[in-house]
Amino acid sequence: MENHAIPIGFTQEDVNLNVGRLYSDLFTLRYIKYMAAAGTAAAAALLEVLARKDILYFFAKTSEMFETLQ
Repeated sequence: MENHAIPIGFTQEDVNLNVGRLYSDLFTLRYIKYMAAAGTAAAAALLEVLARKDILYFFAKTSEMFETLQ
């Protein structure tokens, strides 16, 4: 559709598993909590202004899939 470039992805040269942590567990948990709240608000706002039917369908299907995760 929009002719976007297809990403190659990560290789073994891009990731170093032998380094220390960047953030504490508490920071990570708080970040997830606040980003989830912001994402929920953004998703609600998106549904009000969405014009493209294919994006609306994608959003609805991914939301259904997310709800079935356990």
